[in-house]
Amino acid sequence: MMCENGCGQEAKFQLKNGKWICSKSSNSCPINKKKNSNGMKKVWKDPSKSMSTKQLDNKRGWSKGLTVKTDKRVEKLVETRKRKIKSGELIPAFLGKKHTKETKEKLSQAACKNNCNNGFIKTKYYKIWCPYEKKEIKVQGSWEFKYAKWLNQNNIDWVRSRKINLRFKYYENDFLHTYYPDFYLVNSNEFIEIKGYWFKNDIKDDKLKMKCVKEQNLDKKILILEKKDLLNLGIKL
Repeated sequence: MMCENGCGQEAKFQLKNGKWICSKSSNSCPINKKKNSNGMKKVWKDPSKSMSTKQLDNKRGWSKGLTVKTDKRVEKLVETRKRKIKSGELIPAFLGKKHTKETKEKLSQAACKNNCNNGFIKTKYYKIWCPYEKKEIKVQGSWEFKYAKWLNQNNIDWVRSRKINLRFKYYENDFLHTYYPDFYLVNSNEFIEIKGYWFKNDIKDDKLKMKCVKEQNLDKKILILEKKDLLNLGIKL
């Protein structure tokens, strides 16, 4: 017997309505998956044509963008979850487990790909022409932008690429982290870090990071440029 949804696969399961299909649920059938996928694409493109704003919010997640400080419903959900965890009624899925070094490294690299800044300070990005790569490059913050302009004015070949990086560890048994320099000077083989502010909290410590990078890459030229260094180059900040 073939699936009554018309997907062409063998029917293995019978629904409560007596219909025979290929999967345990109707939504798992390939033909219904395709229909649902196409339907959601239309929803995101133009919600007004397929469902109400309330229905769309339910699909997208009603709590997106809300916090305990801005919405009473979120606050109530958080308090309920805390109470259930404390009483043992709810056990967090990752309780008592730890990520392996390999998993931590993968998560770290994925975060770097999706987040070019440090994840805590929001900065503006500027586009500037890179003569060496013959294309526009995005740099982070006005200081990097002005330094890039200075490099161009002085005919210094530079690149800014995720392919150019250095590896380091915060401690001996740590997994490998990846450091991406703000600029790489091609001819002098220098890695340049522009520092206007040394960020530090319980998770991130910029000074410790750069200390580890430099100590573990002694064969590399790593130059940290702060405000006084940029001013000495004649760059107006």
